[in-house]
Amino acid sequence: MKKITRFSITALIVLCFVLVSFSTVFATPGITHQNKDWSDPVASSSDKGVSFTSVVVSPWQLPGTTTLSSGVAVPVGFPKGELQFGGKGIQISGIAEHKSIQVCFDFPTYNNSWKGKIYEWNGIKWVPVTTTILAPAESNPSACTSSAKNGFYALIIGYFGSV
Repeated sequence: MKKITRFSITALIVLCFVLVSFSTVFATPGITHQNKDWSDPVASSSDKGVSFTSVVVSPWQLPGTTTLSSGVAVPVGFPKGELQFGGKGIQISGIAEHKSIQVCFDFPTYNNSWKGKIYEWNGIKWVPVTTTILAPAESNPSACTSSAKNGFYALIIGYFGSV
């Protein structure tokens, strides 16, 4: 009986890893939740006086990444396997020095015992930025920060439910 339970739990965790790896990332110059979906790998905007370029980056292409023996790309600086990327990251460039934009990541597993924050790569480690979780009733939750400047950003998540 214990082997079946362990197998079920392991299968559930692997399934969650697979489901979490598909997400969308948004970047807008405003502080409202009227996001633009940058489905192209490279996008730019000049709305509301803020000009920038964004590139959607796969987790294994982000800086500060290591690969576990299972092949999963995870952020460095955290206990191995405890936290992972919640999907693709984004590289923002071209923002003027005193300007910032809003960056949002789809977070469909938020209500299923997954918690997370948006992190910025500071050149040495991933550091958390102020993150707001938006969970509208009519769509998937998303994690947003309105203080994004030039750099790499990623949603880093962990499972905190009962096993």
